Amino acid sequence: MQMILRSFLVTAFVTAPTLAVAHNELAREPRGIDTLVPASSPSPADSSAQKITIYTAKAIVTLDPGTPSAEAVAVMNGKILGVGTLEEVRGWITNEEVEIDRRFENAAILPGFIEAHMHPQITGVLWQGVYAGRFDRTAPDGTPIKGLETKQAVIERIRDAAAKIPADGRWLVAWGYQPEFYGNSPRADLDPISNGHPIFIENLSMHIYYANSKAFEIAGITDDTGIVGIVKKDGKPTGEIEEVAAAFAFVAKLPSLDSKFLLKATRDAGELAHRVGVTTVADLSFGTIPGGYQAYQTAAADPDFPVRVVLNPLISIFQKGEIADRAGSITSPKCTNTIPTASASVVSSSSSMDRSRATPDCFSGPTTTRHSPMGSRTFRKRT
Repeated sequence: MQMILRSFLVTAFVTAPTLAVAHNELAREPRGIDTLVPASSPSPADSSAQKITIYTAKAIVTLDPGTPSAEAVAVMNGKILGVGTLEEVRGWITNEEVEIDRRFENAAILPGFIEAHMHPQITGVLWQGVYAGRFDRTAPDGTPIKGLETKQAVIERIRDAAAKIPADGRWLVAWGYQPEFYGNSPRADLDPISNGHPIFIENLSMHIYYANSKAFEIAGITDDTGIVGIVKKDGKPTGEIEEVAAAFAFVAKLPSLDSKFLLKATRDAGELAHRVGVTTVADLSFGTIPGGYQAYQTAAADPDFPVRVVLNPLISIFQKGEIADRAGSITSPKCTNTIPTASASVVSSSSSMDRSRATPDCFSGPTTTRHSPMGSRTFRKRT
């Protein structure tokens, strides 16, 4: 027993200095570091890629309890190497080329926010329409858009927009309507100002819509239509439309979006997210817009596209007759008859600090997306 104890003590005294040094090295580095700065010179093959940029800021919020704040962050090849004071971070670097970037010295640097339930492409498309909401907003290009205080102001904005569109029967789409301020918008309000155009208005909730008589006519909705969500009064549709099943009777009749229009909508949504510090968005209605996948691919290939996008396919959309026929172009050209899963991402650069990429995985067979307080999860259906 004494020999065992003596052996243990000798081992402890021999290894303790090594463990202490290792502990100190780890203690000075914040948790979550992707790659530590090499302690020695890189190999000749890697030397050209070893430039390190140190960004300084008035405050850097890390959300790491071990190092909750800092004043400098070192970045190499799109990876954060470490945070601390400028002196600390500079001292960790050995033979690599270093650049000190002070563009944020009077600002704060925060981790990128994740928007876990968004409809980016729908949002971008709606911004090409008419804003009919209560509060002031900023358009993707930075233009301030005035909110509307009264229902009459909403009607006048839509009337003006309808008057500017060529009288050829094209659709007028508006969005952001808030009945808590204006009351509902029945067909009786929209018909006199439509100028012959079908009108489709999105409630800010994105679960309620309003349409005029021309839109109902094109959608084939009559007094006898039994689709759940077509609100009626005294047996006649009022113009209010609730939830997906009813809305898609109208959406199926909207004109197709060309690739240029949809790419602009995708980029606009990325700019809107990035402006408020969001660097990752989840599209919880992927599949509702034909051509959406190609637009995401094109956007993700652009190094200036500012956000990551996680695609959650809404499989019920593909099972709707006319929608299914028009949505075929959404499938990945690399994966025949497949769509990307909710766990796969189209990843683009979120900033100059992150240039990582990922290619969407694919699977054959449909999925169903289930929503819960824990977020959305995707399950493969049994066949």
